[in-house]
Amino acid sequence: MEDSIDYIKINHSSNITCVKSGFDEFDKATNGFHNSELIVFASRPSMGKTSFITSLIRNIMYDKVIGCFSLEMSKEKFIQRILSQETEIQFDKLNSGKLADYEWKRLLTKASEIENRSNIIFIDTPKINIKQLIEEWKKMVIDKSVECIFIDYLQLIEPNPSEQKFANREQEISYIIRELKHLSRILDIPIIVTSHLSREVEKRGNTRRPLLSDLRDSGAIEDHADLVGFIYRPEYYKLEYWDDESELAYGQGEIIIAKNRNGSLFNFRLRFDNCGRFSELVNTEYDSDLSSSMNIINPESAFGLDDNFFSSNLNDEDDNIRS
Repeated sequence: MEDSIDYIKINHSSNITCVKSGFDEFDKATNGFHNSELIVFASRPSMGKTSFITSLIRNIMYDKVIGCFSLEMSKEKFIQRILSQETEIQFDKLNSGKLADYEWKRLLTKASEIENRSNIIFIDTPKINIKQLIEEWKKMVIDKSVECIFIDYLQLIEPNPSEQKFANREQEISYIIRELKHLSRILDIPIIVTSHLSREVEKRGNTRRPLLSDLRDSGAIEDHADLVGFIYRPEYYKLEYWDDESELAYGQGEIIIAKNRNGSLFNFRLRFDNCGRFSELVNTEYDSDLSSSMNIINPESAFGLDDNFFSSNLNDEDDNIRS
C-alpha cells in the first residue's frame, strides 16, 4: 500500500520515471512509456513502422540511454534513417552519396551532434534467438544503464534452439511475446517492439484501419502487450481524404491506440514527410511538399516483396530498407 501511494504521489508531482515519446497527444494521454511495459506498434509492410520508431528514437535519444535491436537492417542503414530525418535529406539521396556541398555540411554537423550527444547502443545481428536477446538486454541495463529498448521487428526473433518443438509459428510467437513481457518486468524498463499485421487488413473495405484481430501470427500479442498501437496512412491506399472527406490526408499518418492496459483508447494524427519522419501535425492544410513518394503503387500486388520504402523504384533484393 505504501509503495502504491508513493507511486501516485510521484505521478502527481510529474516526477514519475517514464520515457516521453516526444509526441504531445500520446504523452498527455499516457504520460509516456512506463517501466515494465511491453509496447507493440504494428502495421502492414511499407506503412511506416520503422520510420515511426526511428522518429521515437530521435525524440528520446538526447534524454535517455536507448538500446536498439535492428534485426531487419544493419546499424549503418538504421543510422542513415536517423540522419535522413535529422537533416531532411531523403534517404535515397543519402544512400547514393550524391550531395551538394551545403548538404554535406548539414550532414556532418548533424552526425557530429548525434555522435556527441545521443545515447544509443545498436545491435544488428540478423538472426538472433530470444535467449541471446535476453542476455544482451541484461548487459545493456546493468553495464550501460539502458532505460528503454526498441526492437525492429518481432517476427524476426527466433525461439531458443534448445526449447521444445513448436507445432506452428503461432506457438513460437506466443512464447516469444511472453518472454518479452516477462523480461520487461524483470528489467523494469519499457520495451517497444514493432510487428507485422496479417493480410486481412487488405481484404477489408472502407478505410482499412487495422484491428487487434489483424495482429499477425498470434493472439498472444494482444494478450500480453500493455499497449498496442497501429500505424495507418490513407495515402498508402491512394485515399485522398480522411473518413469524413473534409480533410486531405496527404503527408499524414494516424496512430491508433487499440489497447491500453493502463488508460483509455485514442487516435492521433502526425505529419509524415518524404524523409520518413513522423512529427507534430501543425498545419492540416494540404502542402504539396508533404505528399509522400513512399507508397506502393499497387499494394495488393506487393505481398511478400521487400519494398524500397525511400524510392519510387522497387528493389526486391534489398531487405535493408523495408519499413
